Amino acid sequence: MKKVNISLKKYTKIKTGGQALFFCPENLDDIKNIPKNIKVIGNGSNILCEDKDYSFLNLNLLNSIFLKDNILTVYSGVKCSTLLRFLLNNNLSGLEFLSGIPGNTGGIVCMNAGSYGEEIGNYIKKVIYFDVKNWQIKECENNGDLFKYRKSVFNSDKIVLYVVFKELEKAENQNIKNKINDNFKRKLKTQPVLKHTFGSVFKNPVNISAWKLLSNSKIQGKCKGDACFSRKHANFIENKGNALFTDIKYLIEKAKEKVYNDTEIKLEEEVIYM
Repeated sequence: MKKVNISLKKYTKIKTGGQALFFCPENLDDIKNIPKNIKVIGNGSNILCEDKDYSFLNLNLLNSIFLKDNILTVYSGVKCSTLLRFLLNNNLSGLEFLSGIPGNTGGIVCMNAGSYGEEIGNYIKKVIYFDVKNWQIKECENNGDLFKYRKSVFNSDKIVLYVVFKELEKAENQNIKNKINDNFKRKLKTQPVLKHTFGSVFKNPVNISAWKLLSNSKIQGKCKGDACFSRKHANFIENKGNALFTDIKYLIEKAKEKVYNDTEIKLEEEVIYM
């Protein structure tokens, strides 16, 4: 198992945090040698770290992809962009909605990531995970009870090691490429995907988008220090320079308070506090 010292300010997408010691398993046998009571960090997206030091389990070195009879097995450390390139090269369609999502496979499975009405959980056949409480590698079939909107049963007690997808459809290479590019262009037009953000701040409440509530409450453009709610998309916070955890947390709490005062709707964070 490799151990690496990492600056979280450089590693995380929102650019906050102190120093971190990463424990990086190089194979599945290493998993049983990880420290007790350690949190998992993926590709650094969808999380907000305090400005302090951490120790994390990082699975980026578990990054294999296998394909047999259109059945795809993908390890946790595989980035979404790498997965999409693999699917494109093998003329497999169905996961183009992942285009523009910056996470890796383990992270997007844990949060049941998705966009444009699609969710990754709908395409997963089974998950192989490390059960921290029993210190065993286990697998479970996806019978419809593993995933809900922007969450799953997997966390730091059930660490996703790899997933097996349901059979994907064969398609023309150019059609797949067009879908991937169209989804990315759509995100590029409407979201600050090239800025320092962790992705969506809040989950969508029932029957209404979080961005619409935030926009109606005039949250866009509000700043604290170098942290600002994006003018491009109300449900994103950008780090304009040296924003602190406390700056971003302040904005999140103020936004929740303002939306609740205006609508009596309680927003729930999609971002995970580490």
